[in-house]
Amino acid sequence: MKLDLPEAVTVALGVLGAAVAFLQFQRSKMEAPLGFLLPLAATLLAFGSFERPTLLPSELRRDILLIHVALLMGGSLMLMLAFGSTVTHLLTLWSLKHKRPLTLLEKLPPLEATEQLTSQLVLLGFPLLVLGMVIGIVWARAEGKSAWTDPKVLFSVLTGGVFNTYLHARFVRRWEAATLHWLVVVGFICLLVTFLAVRHTLAME
Repeated sequence: MKLDLPEAVTVALGVLGAAVAFLQFQRSKMEAPLGFLLPLAATLLAFGSFERPTLLPSELRRDILLIHVALLMGGSLMLMLAFGSTVTHLLTLWSLKHKRPLTLLEKLPPLEATEQLTSQLVLLGFPLLVLGMVIGIVWARAEGKSAWTDPKVLFSVLTGGVFNTYLHARFVRRWEAATLHWLVVVGFICLLVTFLAVRHTLAME
């Protein structure tokens, strides 16, 4: 599969997300991340399979596209996993606060484990996402395209801003864990909107 279309990237990301979710389940036997990552992977696969292809101009379909795509895929995958860890953390908090076990999820990890895992995944995914965005913007500029008028670029910057806020609040401001994890949820929603709902204005109709 050639990763020269956003829809192809979405399919590849869905496959990778499902594979990593299964591997994580095999290692830790934790059901919660698997329960949220698999439907998400299925959504990405469905979108990538049935959405009308976005055709980029030929001058933008260069070898550097592979670097741009690889960085964005790596960053998005890490942030997808961070979202799974975040939802698990919030479910564990809810279960402990209300003293009610979640019957569908028999084994919830310790809060410290999911908090640490989430921050590690964001620390890995955020720089990859930003680097991929920067390469894409510089590349488009070099080809005479105005990337800053592209809604997908603007939404990507918004997404990066949310995750930057999370890292600042986590390591500088030391916000409480629940608030931090809701920031990850907001950031991931922005990431999904960027991937699934916003189209490139650089694309040829």
